[in-house]
Amino acid sequence: YDGLIAAMSTDKDDEVRVYAMLALGDMGRKDAAPAITLRLREDGKPRVRAMACATLATLSLKGSVDAMIKALQEDLAKEVQMECANGLARIGDKRAIGPLQKAAERPEPVRSVVLRALQHLKK
Repeated sequence: YDGLIAAMSTDKDDEVRVYAMLALGDMGRKDAAPAITLRLREDGKPRVRAMACATLATLSLKGSVDAMIKALQEDLAKEVQMECANGLARIGDKRAIGPLQKAAERPEPVRSVVLRALQHLKK
């Protein structure tokens, strides 16, 4: 566990960071959420930030919703926005509806993903 956290947090290779995060998610390591959230906020690579959203959703952590909403609103990378929209729908927290409605005004491909997330949340 500690080795995966270290790899995810400090490895220079973004592929290593992504696979370490995937492993933590597959292992169900909810205690890794703070470190994963930090990657979502601070990693320089959009792919890593997007994977952080996906991993937080895999872990189904309601405590991660605020960080995911913030990334949806502020991250300029489309892949991060789309992964956050998908993740918010998977977690199912209704607090995401307002920010998703606002994000639905963005151009494609983000718009389609956000609209699907909204449909899922409104069921």
